[in-house]
Amino acid sequence: MNDIAPDDVIIASTELEPCPFCGGKAEVGGDPHSDRDVHCSKCWAGVWDTCREGAVAGWNQRVMHKQQEGTA
Repeated sequence: MNDIAPDDVIIASTELEPCPFCGGKAEVGGDPHSDRDVHCSKCWAGVWDTCREGAVAGWNQRVMHKQQEGTA
């Protein structure tokens, strides 16, 4: 029997990227009753989803502009 809850695995194996707007530290959940959001602790930009995995994936998703890719 596995004593590790799925949420523990997600927290241990998922690193949040810094805020794409200000570089602040990202945190999961701002409400003690919900862990379905990720927000910046500095500017409060955030994403929400129906589950923790979706919120983390949405937060970590980045769009590269052509200039950033070096193909201006």
